[in-house]
Amino acid sequence: MADLVGVTEDSLPIRISSAGTHALVGHPATEGTIRAAAEIGLDLSNHRSTQLTPQMAAAADLVFGMERHHVDFADRLGLPGRAHQLAGHPIDDPYGRSPGVYARVRDEIVAALEDRLAGLVALIDRGGRVG
Repeated sequence: MADLVGVTEDSLPIRISSAGTHALVGHPATEGTIRAAAEIGLDLSNHRSTQLTPQMAAAADLVFGMERHHVDFADRLGLPGRAHQLAGHPIDDPYGRSPGVYARVRDEIVAALEDRLAGLVALIDRGGRVG
């Protein structure tokens, strides 16, 4: 989704990836997720779930979670102080819910990514370090 807010790995010295705390590794995104993403021009048909591992945590400067328990999970993997909630509030898991819930969650994620990435861009532009 970072591409949707104008950030690519080529445009900033950061790498963005996605991983879950209870992922069914290798599974595709849900139909609701694929549809909600397609509504804003994002193709998730090739997306496969990945589990956040201690190795990924060790390599990360920052990790953002949708809910507090995601942050706590990352902290237990060795990221204390580097894991944060993506938004200023928990973002619901839309799994198994209506298309409207998937769309609302998508919009919350996009808005939170815009805010977080704008902050990272400003930090990098000032010569700061991420993490």
